[in-house]
Amino acid sequence: MSDLVDSKTHLRQQVKAMDDTIGTSVVGLHPAESEVRMTLHGFINIAAVAELHTAAVAALHTGKDVTVGCGEAEYLDLAAFQVLWALRCAVEDRGKRFALADLPTRVGDYLKFAGLDALAPAATNPCAV
Repeated sequence: MSDLVDSKTHLRQQVKAMDDTIGTSVVGLHPAESEVRMTLHGFINIAAVAELHTAAVAALHTGKDVTVGCGEAEYLDLAAFQVLWALRCAVEDRGKRFALADLPTRVGDYLKFAGLDALAPAATNPCAV
């Protein structure tokens, strides 16, 4: 019974954290000379994926290498991973480098669970199908 109570409490905390994210910026875009760095913050779910997509398109149009910092990301859902996958493929198709940096263990574990290990930093050639 205690595990069930703990699970419900944890779920309520996650829902509140996601509600708190609505209306706040979850993506930062930081262009530098040789690359552009996107930083992800908080919960990035379907409600925030439009902002992620807009930043991804802006990063792609710089024509530079792209690094996505995930150290402050608490949660990324499948829609966010789809945007990151498409960004990676588009960046690499243009001959540039894409990297995920500071990937929290829980996010890396979710990538593996979802079968998207290729997005993880150690993976190679993720766009070959």
